[in-house]
Amino acid sequence: MRRCFFITAILIISLSACGQYLDSLPELLRGRYTLDFRLESRGTFIDHQLVRRNGFRVGASFSRKLRLGVGLSWISSPVVSTLKPPIIENDSILHNLYVKLNYVCYYADVVFYKTKRWQLSVPLEFGTGMEWLEDPLAPSDGQVQSKHFLFLYEPGISVQYKFFHWLGAGADITYLFIFPNSRTTTRLSSQTFNVKFLFWFDQLFYDVFPHSKITKRFGPSYW
Repeated sequence: MRRCFFITAILIISLSACGQYLDSLPELLRGRYTLDFRLESRGTFIDHQLVRRNGFRVGASFSRKLRLGVGLSWISSPVVSTLKPPIIENDSILHNLYVKLNYVCYYADVVFYKTKRWQLSVPLEFGTGMEWLEDPLAPSDGQVQSKHFLFLYEPGISVQYKFFHWLGAGADITYLFIFPNSRTTTRLSSQTFNVKFLFWFDQLFYDVFPHSKITKRFGPSYW
């Protein structure tokens, strides 16, 4: 019941925020844009395990209200499989199998509140990827098992604070949908509470090289 309420609330808020820009979307896309390039490190709980998802995003920011682009993410923490038993020999656990996940995502980030340092937005991500089990002690040709192709969708709400033009931190409340939900590794679909550190290479470049041709075309840096 609580999960259904959480998912419903996330979807309603996301759709409401996105609906504010439907009429002005063509005008935003025709307006001035800047590059959006970020490194991300997210901490989240998946199946009662603390997991880190790392990745990067590259795209365009339109009038500081809408960001569109593509990114690559992966699980960097060791996630023990809970749905497939560990390797056992002579009634002793030799070692566990670990879940791996890599995926390409396409994102839209709609900003509905912004000050100099604070920002509230609705991030939407969808993409495709691969999930598999890895046996770290198996020979190189037998390490990968139960490989699956999957689809992802992750709506949410995000708050962001900037320390500098090029460095910030934030928090997301999202729900990660995985289709199909795995039956052989670990069920990755779950509500997530993410804390992330953000680094914008383009903004740092604009600050360090304010007179370059790239900065004059796409810059300067902004809050």
